[in-house]
Amino acid sequence: MLPRLGDVPEEKLGGTDRAISATRLRVGIVLLLVWLIPFWALAPWIAKSLGWSVHAGVQLGIAMSIGQTLIGIVGAVTGGKDATALVKTTPVKELPARAWHILWTGNMDQ
Repeated sequence: MLPRLGDVPEEKLGGTDRAISATRLRVGIVLLLVWLIPFWALAPWIAKSLGWSVHAGVQLGIAMSIGQTLIGIVGAVTGGKDATALVKTTPVKELPARAWHILWTGNMDQ
């Protein structure tokens, strides 16, 4: 028999089981910003300055792209849970101001 909504305790229905962390939000934002910067575009220049071949430059660019993608995924996971909790607990009109306040000051109270 499948559980019904009435069978789930009320404390498990709504919200998160941990508080929103300004540090996790900040780390997630920084990692996502690092993900957005196209470091892979520097790969040919780096390879040329090190005396490597063009093929090595392409491989370096691919490795840098994979590394940046992993950094972006870690940033999304790190900050995403707290960002989701912030969006769920804050009215839409107050969300940009509250998010900026948390990122800038690290203080959860506004």
